[in-house]
Amino acid sequence: MTTTAQAGASTAPAAGRKVTPTGRLILPADADRADWLTARRQGLGSSDVAAILGISRYGNALSVYHDKTGGLPLEGDDSEPALWGRAFEETVAREWARRNRSVVRRVGLVANTDRPWQMCTLDRRVLECPLADGQEKCAVEIKCRDKMKASQFRAGVADDVLVQTLWQADVCGYDHIHAAVLIGGNDYRQYVIRVADHQQLINDLRTAGALAWQQITDRRPPVLAADEDPDVLLDLYGRL
Repeated sequence: MTTTAQAGASTAPAAGRKVTPTGRLILPADADRADWLTARRQGLGSSDVAAILGISRYGNALSVYHDKTGGLPLEGDDSEPALWGRAFEETVAREWARRNRSVVRRVGLVANTDRPWQMCTLDRRVLECPLADGQEKCAVEIKCRDKMKASQFRAGVADDVLVQTLWQADVCGYDHIHAAVLIGGNDYRQYVIRVADHQQLINDLRTAGALAWQQITDRRPPVLAADEDPDVLLDLYGRL
């Protein structure tokens, strides 16, 4: 196994090429952000599924609906947490690669070959997995969280991270996904999320995603639960 920790991008594969066992590339990692924001409206990404299930900090099923149908501005998340998360992503990715004596690369927006509406943007594709004798069978998800969220990672990854990584595994055909989490700027933790441990949840995620995408296709807004987070709703209505 190669011992050099790398996290940069190599020559980008062409769009349409199969880049994971069950995923093809829609846009490379160095694509223009506006193009990426537009392309991701053609399907549901891992953060969208977390929002649909009501466990996202940034949205809910109705905000996903309005985003995909063009009702929201094409701007993405420019909040302070999102900004600093993107800024630290490269550093955390390099540290994961160093600690695991591995090699990782940026990929881009990927869609499942059989269910093209099922998408994800992998933070990093792992070229030499420390758990698979050097064979590429996984990716690593990078997260930066506030220190007040540390308790959510005590027994494993937080619920929204679990959902996102399982969605990515289902899109790409991986049997596991790594997660590298930096909490409070100085507390590094890493996890392995295995598909075999969560098969029923993956089936439920795919079912929920298919229903949400059908509603989007049919232009039928979802009905929200009575206990929906009011702050998320106020933010949504402000953006609308």
